Amino acid sequence: MRYLLLTWMFALALMPMLPAQETQPRKEQIQAFRVAFLTRRMALTAKEAQVFWPVYDAYQAEQDRNEDEIKQKEQALRQAMLGQSDSEVEKLIDETMMLRRKQLDIAERYQKEFKRVLPIRKVALLYQAEKDFRRELLEEIRNRQEQRANGGAVRRP
Repeated sequence: MRYLLLTWMFALALMPMLPAQETQPRKEQIQAFRVAFLTRRMALTAKEAQVFWPVYDAYQAEQDRNEDEIKQKEQALRQAMLGQSDSEVEKLIDETMMLRRKQLDIAERYQKEFKRVLPIRKVALLYQAEKDFRRELLEEIRNRQEQRANGGAVRRP
């Protein structure tokens, strides 16, 4: 029964492919897809999901904020390359590296939290499932781009 429910959740997450779902913001669609995908891949029980998702959401929010800061620094660095001094460019590079280190610090801190709320094997599954999710999401994006380029024709394997 649980697997049937998870399968339905996964199917519902794929619903954004339908035109009627275009009103839902893309970020929410991706988040729904991520939740269904990770829940299924990690075989989370209802109890595990209840304690895992708030921790994961906090982790993701922190990583997203940090990634936004990195993007801002990289944009500033591109601008600095067009005419600012070497010392300003160096400062921006150092700040970008500091933010990249912060990404790892966030991941290490939350790994402790993940281990607190999940068995270690499911924590390991989380990291693999995140990679698989990104790969699957990129594939979905490519498929949609091909569909648009081919006038909506469905890609056949």
